[in-house]
Amino acid sequence: MYSKSVLWLSVGDELADDVIVENTVIYKKGTLLSFYDIMNLVYLGVLYVNVQTEPLNTTETSPPIIFKNLTDNRLEYIFREHLLSEEFSNGRYHKIIQSNSDYQFLLDLFLKILSDEKIESILSALKIWDFSTYSHSIDTFILGTLWLKYINAKNIKETATGYLLHDIGKIHIPRDILQKSNRLTKMEYEIIKSHVHFGEHLLKKLGYTNLICDLAMYHHKWHDNKGYPTSITNINSFSYSLELNMLLILDMFSALTLDRPYRKAFTSLQAMDIMNEDREKYDSDLLDQFFIFMRNHLW
Repeated sequence: MYSKSVLWLSVGDELADDVIVENTVIYKKGTLLSFYDIMNLVYLGVLYVNVQTEPLNTTETSPPIIFKNLTDNRLEYIFREHLLSEEFSNGRYHKIIQSNSDYQFLLDLFLKILSDEKIESILSALKIWDFSTYSHSIDTFILGTLWLKYINAKNIKETATGYLLHDIGKIHIPRDILQKSNRLTKMEYEIIKSHVHFGEHLLKKLGYTNLICDLAMYHHKWHDNKGYPTSITNINSFSYSLELNMLLILDMFSALTLDRPYRKAFTSLQAMDIMNEDREKYDSDLLDQFFIFMRNHLW
């Protein structure tokens, strides 16, 4: 038995002692830890747990971390595989593939971000938990990074990291809700909305910047005061940063133009029409700039 930092836990580690939080047993001795369990321990603020000396083999329901210890060549394959997926066939990434400078910029940034082992772990957890959310996160990262480059934004790496991780809280949402093919019930929708709180809390616990945490928390907080979270604790300090305003647009565009369990993807032009009809949700000038960026830079 030995004490292990929660940040260094592996899927399949076996607890050697009960995990107790506020006088309540959260996990019992002998529990084999899954991705969800590890993320939950981080969320609860647990720093160390006692595990058996030799971790047990993982099971089919608790697969190994996908990106762990991969070479840059393998990470490039994973990244390029996404670019050449069904999105390539509808033209979304056509110019990216053809432009060596854009592709290399994206790849270099992706490799830098994935060199952070914490990001490796939670992003691979998301890929296993819900591939649709993972694909949306990669898509938002690609589109957002290119848009940031297009406008010569500062701190691109930090913002792009936030775009990549903005939906990480969905690893806390049950799969049967995330992958439901028909309309959500009111209770299920409330559960879905909780992903912003879990995401922000998790990223704070992992030590990420306020900007990255805010992107996770507020990417559904529309300019027309609709969306969520419905209440903001520090309302006086809250403001729509450029990075958040961009994410509100990117997140919706990506969501509309990717397949969902309950509907097929809209075309890019259809998505723009939908967003234009609801332009009160966004920074209006920035929305127009995004449309110009998409037309001039990606098509």
